[in-house]
Amino acid sequence: HWKAPALTTVLSRFDEAEVGHILDYGRPGTPMPAWGLPGGGPMTTQQVEQLIVYLRSIQLDQETTTAQVEDGIAALPQVALGVAGHLHRPIQAVIASTLVSVCPSTGFQLDLDLNPTRGGAVDEPPGFQLHRWDGGRFVTHTGMVRDGRRIDITAFVEYVLGRAERGEDFPKG
Repeated sequence: HWKAPALTTVLSRFDEAEVGHILDYGRPGTPMPAWGLPGGGPMTTQQVEQLIVYLRSIQLDQETTTAQVEDGIAALPQVALGVAGHLHRPIQAVIASTLVSVCPSTGFQLDLDLNPTRGGAVDEPPGFQLHRWDGGRFVTHTGMVRDGRRIDITAFVEYVLGRAERGEDFPKG
């Protein structure tokens, strides 16, 4: 059963250009159809832009969103563990007295390099988590499949900076 995401936080997950693309073309693999004329939907470009303006007007701030998540978890005392996956590193936190565990992904992780003319990424090792519930507690094992390696993405950074300096768009697709 697929549940539609909250519209009041959509711009914390996607920028306005991404929302426009989703509205125009839908989201493959979900029930979200194309609404814009470019994707075969009924809405003109102006109507899609007006919808984005409306969505911007109903966005919740970070503090309200965080409070809603904490209240939602606190309302479910029977939930002992929340798990998510495919972020860039294993993370554990406690939210409203419930452990939340994030499994690592197979994606690249950018180096923390504050020099805007260089770029690097780590080919982070794919990971997994196994969770065992013994009736009273969870035991979680996080494993990595292989070692990661550093990747130099300076050429990509130069390309992006060049496009930005020339005022060129970064099309999604």
